[in-house]
Amino acid sequence: HVEAQVAHAMAEARMFQYGVGGVLLLAILVSAALALNMSRRIAVPIADVARTIGEVQRGNLDVALPNADRKDEIGILAASVRGLVEQA
Repeated sequence: HVEAQVAHAMAEARMFQYGVGGVLLLAILVSAALALNMSRRIAVPIADVARTIGEVQRGNLDVALPNADRKDEIGILAASVRGLVEQA
């Protein structure tokens, strides 16, 4: 009778471990997806603006300014670069 209780407790503990492992794996996958999304929404547009600034630095004032229509900080940065190009 005691052996059956121990076996049952061990099975429950194993199921709990699998559940915790599954939740942890799901949290890692969600975190990775969020990081990728943030990279695409922030890092890529900033790199685009930086490339545009490089073109302006090389004297190319006919560059298209990506992301200047955005309503966030990246849009403000791009609009500021557009203002500098227009003044040049």
